Amino acid sequence: MNMVEMGQVFAYLLKYRYVESKSGERKKSRSGEGDVAAILQSSSPDSLASFQEFLDGQGLQLREYRDTDFKGIPPGGRVWLMMRSPTGSVAPYLGIERLHQMMALRDNESRATTSTWFLHVWILYLALVYTRLGRGVAEISKYQDAVFTKTQLVEAVVSHLEQIRKIGVDKGAEETVFAILDAAKGGDVDRRVSAFLDLMRDAALVISIDSDTYQQTLLGAAEFAEGYGRTLQHYLRIDNDSTDGLANVANILTASSADKNTEGLSDVPD
Repeated sequence: MNMVEMGQVFAYLLKYRYVESKSGERKKSRSGEGDVAAILQSSSPDSLASFQEFLDGQGLQLREYRDTDFKGIPPGGRVWLMMRSPTGSVAPYLGIERLHQMMALRDNESRATTSTWFLHVWILYLALVYTRLGRGVAEISKYQDAVFTKTQLVEAVVSHLEQIRKIGVDKGAEETVFAILDAAKGGDVDRRVSAFLDLMRDAALVISIDSDTYQQTLLGAAEFAEGYGRTLQHYLRIDNDSTDGLANVANILTASSADKNTEGLSDVPD
């Protein structure tokens, strides 16, 4: 892999996050995918090591899987994933600014607002693709079974907000977080969930099967398993807001709510 080819591979992975040598999840290969797959297939171990060194500086890592690793990869096929490194610094184009831009519904929304909404929708999403299936974090191979609808996620968020309003600040909810979530009105929940799913789809962590149905991708499952316990930090870091870090953002997830929505997510150490 020469420098020109490295740039070609990186540009493709930066846009799509994974490369398939044979069409798997999609009916057709994307433009340029065959060329990038051919470069990766023909690259020497030294070339791939050099490429990984480059990715290290971006907070990224390259992972390769074959058809013998997981179902869903076509016979003889190979898949390369550009995953976030669980220990490295996250590249700006995958970090908090992008999250903030996509999750914001109104002008001048704070990072605390967008991060709070992302975290709560994210946890309810995890309930759909892990808890509902009785699936452990390490069970990457079940990514094809992790199918859910936007309608289900919206209903879960609405139910969660109803519970939050019943709890209230008087019963121990952090005031700032409660105020952010309680301010939802009209079509806000639908718009927040749509923004969340757009963000997840753009990051190739889910794919859309139809207008209402989504599936976790191999990348989404592998990245979550790899970074479990650190994963939320890949998407949000609250440095200069009024909230006091993740503890306060997650405060509104009461014991009963957290147990219900994240059961099964604690059986694999980070």
